[in-house]
Amino acid sequence: KNVNISMWESLSIPGQRDLLQAAMKDWTTLNQLVQMQDKVLTNAAQPEGSHGGQK
Repeated sequence: KNVNISMWESLSIPGQRDLLQAAMKDWTTLNQLVQMQDKVLTNAAQPEGSHGGQK
């Protein structure tokens, strides 16, 4: 099993599953989505302003 799949399935954002299903047909898109999610998680773990105030 792909670990990334369970990570995406755990999200309850509307339309997320459709994005995942589309991404599974296109590995490049899936990689971009995973990188985007990693960036979101990384930013969320950072205290305010530690990223140069970038949001």
